[in-house]
Amino acid sequence: PDREGGRGVCLMRHYMESVAYDPETHCLQLVFRRPTQLEGGTTRTMSSKQPVIVFDKKGAITIGSVGIPSLLDPLHVGEFGKQLLDHVSASGRIFLLLDFAAVEYLSSAVLTELLRANRAVRENQGRLCLWGLTPAIVEVFSITNLDKVLTIYDTDTVEAAVKRFVRAIEVEAQEESWERFSVDD
Repeated sequence: PDREGGRGVCLMRHYMESVAYDPETHCLQLVFRRPTQLEGGTTRTMSSKQPVIVFDKKGAITIGSVGIPSLLDPLHVGEFGKQLLDHVSASGRIFLLLDFAAVEYLSSAVLTELLRANRAVRENQGRLCLWGLTPAIVEVFSITNLDKVLTIYDTDTVEAAVKRFVRAIEVEAQEESWERFSVDD
């Protein structure tokens, strides 16, 4: 309590990237830090400059690894949606596998962001698939029927999901060529 601003402001400074008081408006300006789970269960603070999704190209497939355990607060959800749509828009035709293995919780707003991204991917004749969802999150997708809109791979590894995704693309391309062949007859 002896510190400048009292115990509450000291705690806010610990959990915020910045805290500023404007004496003219009597308002606090708060910028939150993002907690991130590390190996071994320790937590570190993630600055707003760090990506929520890290993209990595593996042949025809782009893997988007979501690196935070909780997509509940609006700050994370907004950044997730922005990074996802920015990458999809910049990529043109993309075959994107989102890796949710590190994610334990997500808000319903993430579902909206996924639907927006799926629409953008489909407009460019690409595909969006998901992997690494917890059983509870898969249940949410099932209840909302989003498991009918988005392909969810339940393989043990992301590598196995990539193989299944590549095979699905190959089968789809074969079907399209057969359709063109039969139309030409």
